Amino acid sequence: MPFHDSAAFNAALELSDTIRSTLTNFGANLRQSGLAKVFEDIPQFVVVGAQSSGKSSTLSRVSGIEFPTDSGRCTRIATLLKLRRAGDDDDDDAPPRVRLRGKKSGETIDEEFNTDGASVTDLIHRAQNRALELFPDENFVESLEIEVAKTGPKLPNVTLVDLPGLIAPRPNDPTPETVERIVKRYANMPGSLILNVVPAEQDYDTGLGKGIVDPLRTKTIFVITKFDLLHTQGPKNTQQRMSQIMRETDGAAARVVALGCVGEGTTEAAELAKFDDGVLGDFDPQDLLRGKDMLAAAIEDCMSEHLRRQMPKLEAAVEHEIEKRERRVAQIEPREPVELMAEAAHQIRTSLNARSKLRQDLFRDLRDNMMDTLKKAGGVRSCRACVRACVCRCVTLAADYNTCT
Repeated sequence: MPFHDSAAFNAALELSDTIRSTLTNFGANLRQSGLAKVFEDIPQFVVVGAQSSGKSSTLSRVSGIEFPTDSGRCTRIATLLKLRRAGDDDDDDAPPRVRLRGKKSGETIDEEFNTDGASVTDLIHRAQNRALELFPDENFVESLEIEVAKTGPKLPNVTLVDLPGLIAPRPNDPTPETVERIVKRYANMPGSLILNVVPAEQDYDTGLGKGIVDPLRTKTIFVITKFDLLHTQGPKNTQQRMSQIMRETDGAAARVVALGCVGEGTTEAAELAKFDDGVLGDFDPQDLLRGKDMLAAAIEDCMSEHLRRQMPKLEAAVEHEIEKRERRVAQIEPREPVELMAEAAHQIRTSLNARSKLRQDLFRDLRDNMMDTLKKAGGVRSCRACVRACVCRCVTLAADYNTCT
């Protein structure tokens, strides 16, 4: 069950945010630091979908933020969207904060872009451009992420990671493969839930992302976009396509129909009326939710339940890493510098002695092999006592094999 106590829910979100912010500073070094397991346990929704599937429109409708749709930028960096409910119902949403965070060449990157009254879309564009300036040659900037944080009285409590849109393979272009690898890595993290955006007018069975999402269906919310475009194909085609999508997504955490674009001034009530008029009226509203409000509620419910189950695992992973590092520190802290220097000197001497013994063993083997060879060749009667000192001369001067002087 989800959190029944909103204070506990908010506390879990705050702890999750703190851990994520700390780990983000590791950048590309996160995997080498041993903290990758902790990062992968952080609860989040991962937004999966093909380019032009309606991902940006879906996020815009849930958050009230207009997201850029420039695929040239969006395919190269992840955007973290943190929505938090706060304030009274009559309050306005607080202005979103846009930051670029991560690491480059050991240097922490933490830049904020909330200046000169620019729109949120412009601020996100600036953050994207800055990331590409820092990493101009990378197909996907894994060391950085754009963080967009917004609070408001009607927002769902949720953390979403908007990843690049999946692209069909293209000759001599590594981008589609890179994007698929990144999406698959995020989707398979233990802490991830999936928000899979599926265009209704396209064939879902052969669509991009199906192979990634299918094994994770029970923790996936399917968002069916562009129903208005499907509706233009006539009732029969609409019924067949929606029935197919319902079969293919059976067992999902939730399924929601949402228009990809809504004209300015269109109300939620008018949209719901359009949804229920005609073909969609044949589907149970409990099996196929309608509209952005139901989508926001489904996202928050899934996030709440997921946090309840996932936070103990995240806290255990953090405790494990803290204890491991405390043990390392404990091995050093109680000891005086003189002790550490003495141990280092002992290790050096041990290493040198081992090398010296190895050299002696090798020399002995070489000497014995050489003497055996000389004996077989001519019965040398040289004194072994002098071989150590003149083994090289023995090779060149023992022509009669009688002397090694």
